[in-house]
Amino acid sequence: MKRTLLSFCFCGIAMVAIGQNDTIFYLDFELDSLPSNFVETQDTADITVWQNYSLDSIPAANGRPDNWYLGPGIANVDTQNTVIASTSWLQGFLPGNRNYLISPGFYLPDNFTELSWYSASRYAPIYLDGYSVVVSTTGSAPEDFTDTLFRAAQWIGPNPNPTTTSPIAAFNNNSYSDGFVHGFDGTYLELDGDSSDWKCVLQPHSVSLAAYQGNTVRVAFVHDSDDDNIISFDISFDKIFMKGTKIIGLEERADLQTRIYPNPAAGRTHLAFELNTLGAVAWEVVDLSDRIVAEGRAGSFLPGHHEIEIPLEGLSAGRYAQVLYWRFF
Repeated sequence: MKRTLLSFCFCGIAMVAIGQNDTIFYLDFELDSLPSNFVETQDTADITVWQNYSLDSIPAANGRPDNWYLGPGIANVDTQNTVIASTSWLQGFLPGNRNYLISPGFYLPDNFTELSWYSASRYAPIYLDGYSVVVSTTGSAPEDFTDTLFRAAQWIGPNPNPTTTSPIAAFNNNSYSDGFVHGFDGTYLELDGDSSDWKCVLQPHSVSLAAYQGNTVRVAFVHDSDDDNIISFDISFDKIFMKGTKIIGLEERADLQTRIYPNPAAGRTHLAFELNTLGAVAWEVVDLSDRIVAEGRAGSFLPGHHEIEIPLEGLSAGRYAQVLYWRFF
């Protein structure tokens, strides 16, 4: 019997459509500590952990952390949730707040991937903080994030030309930057004193990543609101997750005359190989603990070129090895 070892990597992505609902990452911050794969660094290398750092390097006011930190939800209905938050009130009332929360890279095999999260500003309609959700297909440096997936608006000041668009009069009397204005439609708000003072309730959002099919992407949540010199503004996130199709990349071994396609693959892949004589073929997929997680018998084959299908459904994201066996007759 001859044994051939082929190594390959599983990495994840996500989607919700057409029955594709693998969850590749899910962050709800309920353990009262940042996940172990969050690093406070400005490392711009192609790393495989979440990066959490303050690009502006300006200390936050009132002793708050300079970058993303954990705390309770803002609205009364959210206080039981632990969220990740950021403040735009910087020492000296300086502008230029830029706090980044950057994901590892995820390969997108199809056009079904969707990114979802919950967010809330500290106050509305005045003192409303905004943020951006951006994507990179090249690297983890801030300048690599050239595409904007979502933009939440920030408060600019009183509106010299009040409108009647919002059901809440106080919103009509204020101006905002371009983007989604939390609470403008009268929802996801909690009264905080009087009709002109509201707390924001965590609101769900989602964006499609269909345009990035076939690319490895990194997503960044960027708190880029500037302080108005009066009060600190917190933007908070909860339940950040990506749903879609789990991806498998397989390292080919030219010396063994093997080929794997498609590569990366989702759900299943094909293994092509050469036999010099009549033989029976079987295969295994093992994890890093050498535990068999999938296996099958392909049958007997004549000498020549052959291809077999390897099903990969149900395997968790991680690193695995594929073992191909054949016995010559």
